[in-house]
Amino acid sequence: QQIQQQVSAKMQEMKAEIAYFKKALSTNRALYTVQLEGKSVIPENTCACITTNSKVDQKAFEIGFLQMMALALLAIYTLLAVEFRSYWQPVIVLSAVPFGIAGAIIGHLLFGKEISMPSMMGVLAAAGVVVNDNLVLIDRINQLKKEGWHAVDAVVQGARDRFRPIVLTSLTTFFGLTPILFERSAQAQFLIPMVISLAFGVLLATFVTLLLVPSIYITGERIRAYFSVGQQPIARSE
Repeated sequence: QQIQQQVSAKMQEMKAEIAYFKKALSTNRALYTVQLEGKSVIPENTCACITTNSKVDQKAFEIGFLQMMALALLAIYTLLAVEFRSYWQPVIVLSAVPFGIAGAIIGHLLFGKEISMPSMMGVLAAAGVVVNDNLVLIDRINQLKKEGWHAVDAVVQGARDRFRPIVLTSLTTFFGLTPILFERSAQAQFLIPMVISLAFGVLLATFVTLLLVPSIYITGERIRAYFSVGQQPIARSE
């Protein structure tokens, strides 16, 4: 009989815990639905159950994301340094990544969205596209220099040769993501921050790739020519 009483008490505790978790789950679902629909007012009959677990998880995700992104950039730098046999050119390739982040922030401001976990995922995807664009441009410039072109001429011709691939890649990415940006369904609201970061990050970084990156390249060549003896001139003499 004592064992039955203990079992009965244990069953009552389990039932109470299950009822509590069901109530918390239904509350969280209601709050999530309200957020997806873009409503700022919580229904009066909804009991809001606010805990610090979500905030702690988000903070841990942000710290982990920044660490993984730093490691990814370091790995990209190492691979590019081995490929280009230069410590400076990988920096040029990665120089447009901060502008991709700036483009993502501008996009969130335009759409009135807060930066969230999906937004950071979109920033990471935009960084990958930006690195590819810069890599294509720098590789073409290096090819022209190996063929005997002077630095300024190689930069100008390389930008001309890679202008169309870089612009088309960025524009097709941006306009391909546009339908999701203006989607109003509840299912698409989770993806919109990620799409904003990717679309606007790539769009802004494209102009940086075509304008700032060649300028940085020429500046680096001038500095190297200044400190080097017998260095090939960066431009043909008139």
